[in-house]
Amino acid sequence: MSTMASDELWPTLLRFHREIIAPEFREIRGDISGVQSRLDDIDGHLDAIYHRFDRLETEYQMLVLGLKRVEEKIEAVEGRLSGVEGQVGKVAVQLDRVEGRLSGVEARLEGVDGRLESVEGELALLRAERAQILGRMAQVEGQMRALGPRRR
Repeated sequence: MSTMASDELWPTLLRFHREIIAPEFREIRGDISGVQSRLDDIDGHLDAIYHRFDRLETEYQMLVLGLKRVEEKIEAVEGRLSGVEGQVGKVAVQLDRVEGRLSGVEARLEGVDGRLESVEGELALLRAERAQILGRMAQVEGQMRALGPRRR
């Protein structure tokens, strides 16, 4: 085997580089450039996703705050409702008392109605008696006139 002289080695290495290595590197660069383009696309998509996540996070925080406000309002309404329930209980007790008193008034009114009917009956009798008395008085006056004037 013969050894190549260093003068021949350099041109051979350059030719090897130009014909074999350089084309391979160009192909690899092309592949890398396609990969880089895809990575840039993916990076753009990731940025868009992060942006959407930021918006969603903001909306989530707003929803949480809104829900807290709703819960606070519900608690306030429940507190007021408890107060109203207490007042309704008091009103119910008072209504029971009023109903009891009303029953007593109704009973007394029935008694008054009974007495009124009795008084009306007596009044009718008194009116009839009065009419009789007025009729008699008229007769007596007629008889007195017939007798003439009184002498003293």
